Amino acid sequence: MALQNTFPRLRTLFQVAVGAGLLALLVAFVDPGELTAALRTASPGWAAVGFGWFAVMMGLDALRFQVAFRAYRFDYPTALRVQLVGLFLSNFTPGMSGTEVYRVYTAHRAERGLVRSITLAAVVRAVGVVSFALLASAYALAYGRRVTDLLEGRVTLSALTSPSTWIVVAAAGGLLFVAFAAVYLRSARWPATGFRELLSRIAESWRQLGLRAMAALVAVSLLMAGAGCLSLHALTRSMVEAPPPPDMIVPLTLLTVGSLLPISFGSLGVREGAVVVGLAALGVSGEIATVVALLHRGCLWLLSLAGGVVWLRTRQRRVGRHVPSSRSR
Repeated sequence: MALQNTFPRLRTLFQVAVGAGLLALLVAFVDPGELTAALRTASPGWAAVGFGWFAVMMGLDALRFQVAFRAYRFDYPTALRVQLVGLFLSNFTPGMSGTEVYRVYTAHRAERGLVRSITLAAVVRAVGVVSFALLASAYALAYGRRVTDLLEGRVTLSALTSPSTWIVVAAAGGLLFVAFAAVYLRSARWPATGFRELLSRIAESWRQLGLRAMAALVAVSLLMAGAGCLSLHALTRSMVEAPPPPDMIVPLTLLTVGSLLPISFGSLGVREGAVVVGLAALGVSGEIATVVALLHRGCLWLLSLAGGVVWLRTRQRRVGRHVPSSRSR
């Protein structure tokens, strides 16, 4: 029993150490003086615009949750609350593996049963990854020569549109679904004889979602990508003349893929490294790219802290309902 309690703590400490190490390594490659100078020259106005577009992206993600989980009849304020609390739990508390876990938990509280909520959460993530892959492929087709020139031949048009890219995307979605299914099977202790029933319930969840909802999820995911590109553009524009917003699909795609890797706490260091590599490929200096990455992390943490406030108020209301009044005593 003691070993079971110790392992999650050690895993969390390891992820924190990896994230801090990656972030320190990233900062070590740039000159501290130039990094500080770049940060001082950042325009507060453009930085605020970047934060605004980042908030829009998170708001669209909440809308995506509402569309996918429409069977639970969540209104948009509830979906936004779940989004913010999920961000807080993902970035500042141990034992969570992402916003999807809190979405599944919320749906399970509204309606008992994990199969449908897990399936829908996996669908949302898979649709998001595929939508970003489609957008990146469209960008590569439209600006293939430009991508090759910018990356000096390290990444070519064929690499971005080859079947191997789609195999990786499909594998990521499949692994995510298997992980969610494993969580369900472990919590429900599903017997081997019930596997056929499990598959039928998964298929039923897909049918209930419908083609219109799937199309809406793809559209919202593409809008999210647009907001993400505009956020990175504005954060870069706060210091230097930034590449045009369409070019920002390069760091945004790397950031999206990096966020899928559960190697650090809250993807600390991984997201920043993806932004730096992507911006450097677009010709942005290492110091500016590092500041943009840190500002981008700051946007995420600000919204996460707002989610923490929402989470604390929610817990206080729940505790208040269960505390007996003085009259009842």
